[in-house]
Amino acid sequence: MTNSTADFAIKSYTHGLPGIAVKAGNRNFLNEVLRYKNGTAIGGTNSTVYTTPVLSTTDNGDQFYVVVSDNYNRSVASNVATITIKGVSGTFVNTGTPNLARDCHTATLLQNGMVLIAGGRSGNNTLSSAELYDPTTGTFTLTGSLLTARCDHSATLLQNGTVLIAGGYYVGNGLPTITASEIYDPTTGTFSAAGPLGTGRYSHSATLLADGLVLVAGGVNSNNGYNFVTLASAELYDPVAGTFSYTGSLNTARSAPATLLNNRKVLVAGGGSIGTGAPFGSAEIYDPTVGTFSYTGSLITARSGNSQTLLQNGQVLIAGGAGANSAAMFGELYDPSAATFSDTGSLNLGRSDQTATLLASGQVLLVGGEVDVIAQQLLNSSELYDPASGVFILNAPTNSMRFFLSATLLNNGRVLITGQETSAITVTQPVPSELYEP
Repeated sequence: MTNSTADFAIKSYTHGLPGIAVKAGNRNFLNEVLRYKNGTAIGGTNSTVYTTPVLSTTDNGDQFYVVVSDNYNRSVASNVATITIKGVSGTFVNTGTPNLARDCHTATLLQNGMVLIAGGRSGNNTLSSAELYDPTTGTFTLTGSLLTARCDHSATLLQNGTVLIAGGYYVGNGLPTITASEIYDPTTGTFSAAGPLGTGRYSHSATLLADGLVLVAGGVNSNNGYNFVTLASAELYDPVAGTFSYTGSLNTARSAPATLLNNRKVLVAGGGSIGTGAPFGSAEIYDPTVGTFSYTGSLITARSGNSQTLLQNGQVLIAGGAGANSAAMFGELYDPSAATFSDTGSLNLGRSDQTATLLASGQVLLVGGEVDVIAQQLLNSSELYDPASGVFILNAPTNSMRFFLSATLLNNGRVLITGQETSAITVTQPVPSELYEP
């Protein structure tokens, strides 16, 4: 929308980027730019450029215009622009704000379409609180609290619709690991105790198997909170008995993601060890029929903090992570039929500890993470992996920096992004969660 008399323009709105920008053609004659929303003044500046804050879905239908005046009290108003938030392809739109800022939490899509956000950490406070996100209203409400405050735990939706919460650690006398597990029942909104893990662990994987059992593998253990060891052990949770029992161990102790393949086996690839600090290039397959892990083809690039995503064609995308000297820039594909890894496209930005979500289109959405583990350069960028072309496409940015985040595919095809790195020094306020509009 333009007004040639005042020689300025209101740029078209792109969600997630600076909103409305007002530019004056001649700085010497500009006295003030006053911004209006629905007829009410909401801000002014004598600068040549003024931008709105990031908009959210609640701004849909609001009308904006600006009035520009000069030093002689002459003024002219722009045309009125109506903001329409309509989920333009590849954009992030702010949605409800959680009750608490948290990181290292879990986010689980329930059978009723709501998302359970549980535990995590806010600064040095380990959280027992849990919240429900309702996609129909875009709001968060508190639900029953965890019996044990924990972060960096696992949450697995069981076949009966309840959620298994297992492991994690708490910030107290060091960072001791947790053996306790519990079950969240959406029908009552409460948590109840389940059988304990055989070994306390955090940063482990938890995979729902085809028979309804849950495979918990690897991770890190610390009984005293100060001495840490990476685990090779694995356990199976039986929902009927409500107990854990040991199964075959990993051949390499690691903290790594796990993916259920179409052949009902589980792929564990890459990862790292708190003892060596070096990323792994090896990969293993868990066979539930015999209860053992065996090595499979090796990664082309050793990496930890990587993501694993089962594609619609049955292959697995391995993306990002920290390599031996820097972030791993290249993606890889694991082919279960050949038990081999092959190169695919290169990421636009090296990143680790990002989220990876398979969209209905078959593409994979990568969000956030960090560039460097030591410097912790946080990312607000996202990328799309296109299996048809084997290319990573730089996508829209998130409205907030996201690290230690969660991404949950909703039943409507959108992706809920929530969570943020919290500060141990100052109280961190929660930022709005976001919806990715495919």
